[in-house]
Amino acid sequence: MKEKIEIKMKFKNKISEVGEKIASLSTFVWAIIIFVFAGISITLNIVLKIGCPVKAILGVPCPFCGMTRAYLSLIRLDFSVAFEYNPAFPVFALICLTGILAAADKKRTKIWLTAFFLLIALLIAVWLIRLITGTAV
Repeated sequence: MKEKIEIKMKFKNKISEVGEKIASLSTFVWAIIIFVFAGISITLNIVLKIGCPVKAILGVPCPFCGMTRAYLSLIRLDFSVAFEYNPAFPVFALICLTGILAAADKKRTKIWLTAFFLLIALLIAVWLIRLITGTAV
């Protein structure tokens, strides 16, 4: 009986280790994707005067549409305009923060990953509401 409990504990520990590795890798991959996409978006905006590559190609604004302009408005302390561009801009910052914390805080990885995925769900919900109401920029 004691051996079965030890085997179960070892199995749980292994699964936890694998989950932590996946969490840190996924955060790293997300960070790279975000920086690459932001770089492409800014370059297309400056060079070709195309705002969002997704909107330009598919004709549908992405969840991040207006995010760059929202943060630029935030830098100018124009909060109302920032929320008009994309009301989920604070959620995006929290997604980045929780992703970093999920990778860094090994003791509370599950909590940070749960927050991370809840914030992504919130970002998608705001995007869907903006698509349905026609308020997407």
